[in-house]
Amino acid sequence: MKGGWLAAALGLMAGLCLAAFPRAAASSPSEPPPKCEISRGAWCFLKGPYQIEFSPVYNVPQNSWTISEKYWHSEAGVILEATSCEGVLANTIEVVGAPASVSWQGKAWKQTTLRLRKDGRCDLLLLVPTGERAQLNMAASVLATNIAACLPKKKCEANIVAPVVFRSLTGRADDKATH
Repeated sequence: MKGGWLAAALGLMAGLCLAAFPRAAASSPSEPPPKCEISRGAWCFLKGPYQIEFSPVYNVPQNSWTISEKYWHSEAGVILEATSCEGVLANTIEVVGAPASVSWQGKAWKQTTLRLRKDGRCDLLLLVPTGERAQLNMAASVLATNIAACLPKKKCEANIVAPVVFRSLTGRADDKATH
């Protein structure tokens, strides 16, 4: 089975990433808050070993970030953001609707919508590749463990976002994904 070992390794790494996120995102009061690579008001993307490419999307009210794991050369995940996320804080964390199969930039993706404002002004469209399961899991793990919701009177927290996002993107729950 050509590439079978690679798929197994990527699947294992995705599982290890997901299993580690509650400990990585949780912090004691004496620990400094995690640093953000991208700060957008209602959300941020935590610093880590990631390749991040930013592209404004013209003629629609969105920006896009393509994010992949730097050292594993994994398939990228994509964050599409409504421009109104900047300058406001999150006041909810919920997946809106069912995940959908979409086409974007000539590729097939699985998309889920993460709502961070009750009024709908800050929705993130999260895209992961639809191909091989290991690639989907790795992209979903990278997005799920590193998107942090920035709520009033709280630091930006990833551990409250991760289980919701991973479950929606992969269609499965991980028993370690609790908050």
